[in-house]
Amino acid sequence: MKTLLSACAIEAWGRLRRIEGGDTMLASEVVNTTAEDRRDATWVKYQVYVDGNTRSLKARVDYNLETFFGQLKYLFLLRIPPSPDVGITELTYVGLAAISECNNVTPHPSGLAGLYSYANQRALDIVDIATVQSLVGRIKYKNKWTLFDRSPNLASHPNDLSEE
Repeated sequence: MKTLLSACAIEAWGRLRRIEGGDTMLASEVVNTTAEDRRDATWVKYQVYVDGNTRSLKARVDYNLETFFGQLKYLFLLRIPPSPDVGITELTYVGLAAISECNNVTPHPSGLAGLYSYANQRALDIVDIATVQSLVGRIKYKNKWTLFDRSPNLASHPNDLSEE
């Protein structure tokens, strides 16, 4: 595996736009996002499958789709050369996003759909770039941060959202 990684070409990217259209998302550690007339387009919603039995080593794997929010820090494109010993027969591209996850996201006290609160962030999550769903807005409200999820499915808590 070490040999395969050393043979990869890795590029850092600063911008991402979903194929279906939508907002351009920015990687906060690559693109200057401090311009006064620019909104912060680094906060995103992403969905990944998480093993519900992670804490039980002997239990059967039980994947559930969960929704998370965080700040997009880096975007990477890996160009993996053919490597038959690991089943890669042609040049393969893998897009990864490094996201600083919002910790303990809860529905906003106002009860309005699409609003969530959090106080701090966790370490980086490295996820497939296809898991990044959309931009979210963010403001400070009563010593906590409030996230504005503008995506169509706003009826439930982030971890209750089903695959669209």
